[in-house]
Amino acid sequence: MCGRFALIHSWEEIRQFYKINIQPMNLRPRYNIAPSQPILSITSSNDGLNKNYTAGYFRWGLIPGWAKDASMGTKLINARAETAHEKPSFRDAYRKRRCLIPISGFYEWNESKQPFWITSTNSGFLSLAGLWESWISSNGEEIKTCAILTTKANKDLSEIHSRMPVILSDSNIKNWLTYGKTNLSILSGIVSVPTDEAITKWQISKKVNSVSNDEDTLIKPINSEISDPAAAEKEDSAQGNLFKYPNVDKN
Repeated sequence: MCGRFALIHSWEEIRQFYKINIQPMNLRPRYNIAPSQPILSITSSNDGLNKNYTAGYFRWGLIPGWAKDASMGTKLINARAETAHEKPSFRDAYRKRRCLIPISGFYEWNESKQPFWITSTNSGFLSLAGLWESWISSNGEEIKTCAILTTKANKDLSEIHSRMPVILSDSNIKNWLTYGKTNLSILSGIVSVPTDEAITKWQISKKVNSVSNDEDTLIKPINSEISDPAAAEKEDSAQGNLFKYPNVDKN
């Protein structure tokens, strides 16, 4: 699954890495990005053949074009890479509206509800495969939304969770964003294999459980051993419940 992440790289770093040719965007470091919030997404501005990319904000939580109301988006923050091409909620976007979500790292919780920070070993970007939709509300407002694809966790992350976001290799970014490539076998080959990207992880404070916390201390490692269980339990209570959405753990 992927239910929380951070983007702390600068706009100039993003623009140069993905070769985006648009006006500067006013970005601030975000350490605790959650579903229903706007997230930076990259798409191909034409057929993708010239690697002409653009960037904008989509609301995290895909609302299919046929949905009667926006509430459906809270259930569709993730899409399983193995079945997205055939699910009514995702199959049209899978063929026609694919996007990339640049992140600096993401969070995951193990069965003991201990959070981990997962990031690139070289402090670079992790490029997540996504799908996006344009939904029109009853009052005529257009809302662009997206979901992050997930796949089976690789060996390094399987001890934490059974699923992980689809991380695109640099060589697959163009193929994923190219609108003209709708061959399902090609797309399946891109997203169905767990990443071989060099990633690292460490335990972090449970302060990340509260979306109101958004600072660099969230990604700092903590000791794996808890010296004062009573204090840890008190901290959990103070931070409140994990920011949950229906069906998140299933994706």
